[in-house]
Amino acid sequence: MKRSKLGAAVGLTAMAAAVLSACGESGPDATSPAPAVETGPASPADAAPVPLDRAAAATRAVSIVPDFATLYPGGRLQGEPLTVEDETAPGGVFNFTTPDSPAEVIDFYRGQAEAAGLASAISMTQGETLVYGAQAEGSGARVQIVATPVGDSTSVQLTWSAGG
Repeated sequence: MKRSKLGAAVGLTAMAAAVLSACGESGPDATSPAPAVETGPASPADAAPVPLDRAAAATRAVSIVPDFATLYPGGRLQGEPLTVEDETAPGGVFNFTTPDSPAEVIDFYRGQAEAAGLASAISMTQGETLVYGAQAEGSGARVQIVATPVGDSTSVQLTWSAGG
């Protein structure tokens, strides 16, 4: 059952990215974010960031977090990470901000994924939002990053699974 919850979370994230990419850039609301289910502050700027020392501890809280899904250097978590501690397919989702550009964030995670043996599966640009995903064929390990500029920072959502 836990594996299906993770699969659903990863699937919903991928579906949201696909829907966002299909929206195009026409009309007066093209730069407005899509409506979302409210689970916290309305925007990353309104969220109380988790202190960096807690952020690093949170992303490494369980020994199951793979190197390709660590918190971006200097990233500030927005809320607590969601992790699924399933022995067959552990995974999680977390959101953070960074002063670095979306391209710098994607380049970092591409390097992390390749170093871990994951192959690029998706690379997409929609306006200024960048999406990158990688996976390992044999183990099912995967990561997806959505990086969007917001003011002077970049808002990032990272979804990962260590595979099984």
